[in-house]
Order: sequence, then structure tokens, then C-alpha cells
Amino acid sequence: MKKERPVKFLTLGNLFLLEAKNPLAISGMIVMLLSFILWTPLFAIRFWIQEPYERYDISTIEKEGVRTEAIISAIKTLDQIRIFGKSPKVISYNFTYQDQPSSDQFQTLEELEFSIGDKIGIKVHENQSIIEGIQPFRIPFHLLHIIPLFYLIIGSSLFLAGLRPFFFKI
Repeated sequence: MKKERPVKFLTLGNLFLLEAKNPLAISGMIVMLLSFILWTPLFAIRFWIQEPYERYDISTIEKEGVRTEAIISAIKTLDQIRIFGKSPKVISYNFTYQDQPSSDQFQTLEELEFSIGDKIGIKVHENQSIIEGIQPFRIPFHLLHIIPLFYLIIGSSLFLAGLRPFFFKI
């Protein structure tokens, strides 16, 4: 009678974690996995929450933009965000560019000296525009990526510390 021989699959988990039975390596792997789980929704949220005007290439618009005039249609204060005691303001305006009516928005922290219906100077480049003389404000979403990076560094440190006895058997 034939005896069935069990086939063992050699995987990274079996090789390093289960045979070594090292809690540091296992916890490091879990923390690294957690960093990727955190990073995925943060990356997606960045693009869902960001408005199109927050993705504009400001330096290119300043250098290559065509100057034109716009009329302010709305000014909205974002009260739920406060930076140094100031809330950002979103300015909506209408303008004509290449004989086409267009509208756009601009976000700033500066105090505004104009109101709805005033004419302002803007620069337009490839359907992206900025208001001249006002500093744009962007919510620093890129700082959100520091959180998963922190977990990745700690997890990989734990993982490598856990594998050290496996590679350097004393």
C-alpha cells in the first residue's frame, strides 16, 4: 500500500515566520500590512476631496498664462478649516478666454479687498486660472502620507529585527 506523502509549500510566511516563530517578525509584518491598508484609502481620499483648482500648476500659469479680466460671482468662507486663526476663502469668478465663457475658482487665506461683482485680473493657461496678486492656498494633503510611512518604517524595522536570528544563527 502506498503512503501519501504530504506536500509542503514553501512560502515566505512558512520560511521566515512560522519556522522561526518569532513574534517580532510576525508583528512587523502585520504593522507593514497595516501601513498599506492605511495608505490606499488616504491616497484615494486625496483625489476625491481635492477640488480641481487645488491641482493646478501655479508656477506654469504665472509664467505662461495670458492676462485677462474676470468678474467675481461668489465668495465662500470655509469655516470648518482654520489655519493660524484664518479660514480659507474660495472665490468663484467668470471670465472669457479664447472667445469662450468660462468659470473657475481660487482658494486663498488672504483678506480680500473686493466683493461680488468686482472685476479682477487673472492669468489663464490651458483652462486653468489664478488670481493675480493673491497667494493661493492648498490644503496639504501630501502630509497625510506621513502616517502610513511611519507605520511602514516601524513595521519593517520590527520585521528585520525578527529575522535577524534566522539569518545569523549563533
